[in-house]
Parts: sequence; structure tokens; C-alpha cells
Amino acid sequence: MGFALADALGESGRNYYHRLSRFYAGYKQTETEKQFNNCLKAHGHGVTIKTLYHLAKSADVDVSVKKVSSVPLDPRQTKSPISPNPQTEDLEEMGKSPLPTFPNFVYQNLPDFLQRATAKATSPEDKDLLLLGSLVAISSCFPNIYGIYAERKVFPNLFLFITALASAGKGRLTLCKELIYPIHRELIEQNKVAFEQYQRDLNDYNLSNKNDKREMERPKEPPLRMLIIPANNSATGLFLILNDNKGVGLLYETEGDTLAQTFKSEHGNYSDGFRKAFHHEPITYNRRKDREYVELEMPRLSALLSGTPKQVSALIPNAENGLFSRFIFYYMNITPVWKDVFAGDPDTILDDYFCNLGNHFFDFYKSLQCLSEPLRFCLTAMQQQQFNTHFALVQNQYLYLCGVDYIATVRRLGLITFRIAMIFTVLRLMRSHSFGE
Repeated sequence: MGFALADALGESGRNYYHRLSRFYAGYKQTETEKQFNNCLKAHGHGVTIKTLYHLAKSADVDVSVKKVSSVPLDPRQTKSPISPNPQTEDLEEMGKSPLPTFPNFVYQNLPDFLQRATAKATSPEDKDLLLLGSLVAISSCFPNIYGIYAERKVFPNLFLFITALASAGKGRLTLCKELIYPIHRELIEQNKVAFEQYQRDLNDYNLSNKNDKREMERPKEPPLRMLIIPANNSATGLFLILNDNKGVGLLYETEGDTLAQTFKSEHGNYSDGFRKAFHHEPITYNRRKDREYVELEMPRLSALLSGTPKQVSALIPNAENGLFSRFIFYYMNITPVWKDVFAGDPDTILDDYFCNLGNHFFDFYKSLQCLSEPLRFCLTAMQQQQFNTHFALVQNQYLYLCGVDYIATVRRLGLITFRIAMIFTVLRLMRSHSFGE
């Protein structure tokens, strides 16, 4: 099997070799690594991928390609018997099988608010999308909740990229924006009031005589407050909005290539600041108009993006790019089954449903804003031990299977997990608005 995989896939066959070898009771990772290295070095041995298929068939393992059915389709069928890729090779199909979804017990143990946010899902994948989208959207709304991770202060902010082929259903991510839109709307209303006052003050200043102007200070333009920040922005524009919002914001974009094109533009490449914001590292920039040097001491930026797989590669060309390990990625399988578009409660409009949830969250958000001191999130001693044990094991597995390139991803997944736990814990306070120990 090692020779067959080495011949067909080269280095890419190593992971498959481990997966097959684990069925042997005496499997040892180091010995398997050594054996596959020897298989790669051996050339001209005459063993091909056909040998692997022969061994599988001899063990009564079905490796045949599903044939296209010649039977006419019955319009009453709910699923098509036609294979979506009838010409695809068996080995390629191993890597293209549908990805798993979150198990039901996860949803049974969610805070009440997230259970309600996922209650309107139409499929397991849609449920996952609504859960992740809700988590990331509201992660931008807890600037006074923090935890200590690796002896550094961290906040709940998350980066998420939902990727899928066209019409797979990723557009429902817009519903998650409704959860935080009341906060965004309030900030916009504050902007409007403050700017109208600024215009009146500026008009009075301009109409005053020279002697009065000497004693008056020219009115300053009010800060531009908002929560949801468009990705199509210049670097200075983004950092200015973050500065006006005390470092807090959600970068939201339903087309991932918008951000990719922005990064390629002359004045829009804020990739460096984007990466820094994930770890709340200081971002500095200079405003040439006012000759003003600005430093964002602790940015707390979240990012909610969606797009096709090609848009992911346009934004993040390889795993060595620092953005890759900062994102949660979720790939939605496309299901070639027509959904009943008239199912569900005909009197329920999803936008109104999520808007109502957003109003409830807004009340909770205002309660958090009234705290006299920030809340610190902590894991118990046992949880810390379980956390370290799990991620130490995961890091070792990927180190042996994929090398050092994935260490950054595993380590940042640890931080992401800690942040998700922080959000869950805060949301459990939502029912009682109790902020004790």
C-alpha cells in the first residue's frame, strides 16, 4: 500500500498511508513515517495504485465508482440518483466526501440565545452557519469582557470565512448581522445628532467676527461611530473608523473577493493591520491631512466573510500567509436537492425573527455597558488541564503528519477556542443579567 500511494500521490499520500495503517493493531506512528519515507525513495518497483485497489477488493472492500443510472428520474424522488462527478477517480473521491457537521449534543448545550438563533435552520449545515455567524457577529460587542491567555489580555473577537459554491446557502449569513444591527443603528443615530450639532457650531463660528474667533475654538468634527465596517475601505479609512470607535468593530462582507481586491489596491492594503488586530496588537498610522500621528493601542476587530473557494485563495494564497491561521473556516457542501421554499410558518419572516433577537441582545449589551468594571473570564483548573492536554495532542498529531507549517494554525485554534468559551459564558448571563462571580 505504501508503494502504491507513493507512486500515485507522492508526498501527498503520506496522510492516507497513516489512515490505512492505523487499522493494524501494532501501528506505530514513527515506524509508519519511516516506512513511507522508504517507499518514496524507491523508484521503479512496479507497484501502482491498481495494486491498492486489488488488495481492497480482495478484502471485500467496495472501491467502485458509482455509475450513472439509466433509469428515468421519477419527479417524486427527493434525491437524484446521478452521481455528481461520475468520472472522478476513487482516490480523489476520498478527499471530496461531504464534511461533517456539528453533532446535536452541541446544540442541546448552547446558551438559550444561540439556541433561538439556530432554531430556524433548514439543514445541519445551515444550523452550523447560523451558529458560527452569530458567534462572530456578537464577538465584536463585548469590549468590556476579557480573559488572560498566555499571560496576555485577550477579548472575544473572532475571524470567520464561510466558503461554498454559488447557491449553497451561505447568503443566510446576512441574518446574523441582524443580531447586532440595533447597536450599529444606535451609533449611526448618534453620528447624525452629533454632526448636526457640529454643523450648527461651525456655522456660528464662521458667522462670528474676528475678535470673537480669537476667543473661540474652532469646532472639531465629531468621530464617525459605527459597529459594522465595510471591507471596501482604504487602510487609513479603516483605521480611522476603528480609532473613532475606540478600536471596536466588525468587518462584514458577503463577497470575499471585495477584501482581496482591496488588499491589492494602492491605498487599501491593510492586511498588516488586519493581522495585528486579531491579537489586539497596536496599529499606528499617520493622517497627512492634519499631520496627526494616531496609535490604536488595543484594536478589537472581528471579521465575518463569505465567498467561494476561489475567493479564499485570492485573499489567502497559501497557508504560510498569516491570515490563514487567524480564521475559522467552514466549507458548506452543496446539496443537489430542491428545498421546499414554502415550508415553515407562513406568517414568520426570518428577518423580523432575527431583528427581534437583535433587540433582546441590544438590551443585554446595554446592561454590559453599565458595568462599573470589566468582567474577566476564567477556566477552572480542571478545564485548563483538559484544554492543554487536548491541544498538546492535536499539535503533536499535525506536527508528525504535516510538519511545522500547521503549528501556527493549531496554536491559534487554541486561542479561538478560548474566545468561543468566553462568549458562551457571557451569553449564559443573558437570562438573568446577573454579573456576579
